[in-house]
Amino acid sequence: SKSLDPKSAKASAAAAAAANAAATRKQDAHKSSMAGLGSTSATVKVKVKLGNDMVALRLPSELTLDELKARLEEKLCGGGSEGAAAPQSRISQIMYHAPSGEAAPLSDDHDWTTALTVTNYKPVLTIVQ
Repeated sequence: SKSLDPKSAKASAAAAAAANAAATRKQDAHKSSMAGLGSTSATVKVKVKLGNDMVALRLPSELTLDELKARLEEKLCGGGSEGAAAPQSRISQIMYHAPSGEAAPLSDDHDWTTALTVTNYKPVLTIVQ
């Protein structure tokens, strides 16, 4: 019996390369949109409310929303350094506060970019657990 058809191996490699290229393009597009918004700083000061507590974090401005959530988990929720198994995310929702006082959910990278823009790169976020 044959081990692997060379044509199917090439097709599998091409599919994997296309998936990696798509992920890279998505990240690059987010970073490009962030660069075009006039931020002159490589970092952004983010105020985060968790219950009755508020902390300020300085984070890279080019973070994606998923990276932001991971950083917030790490800083605010312990990040899973205790024990072998990673705990479930304790952040169910992140809200940002617009200058008008309205709170809006962050559901994707576009929302995060909008939050940075409307708050002049000084967002106030609320963590909903």
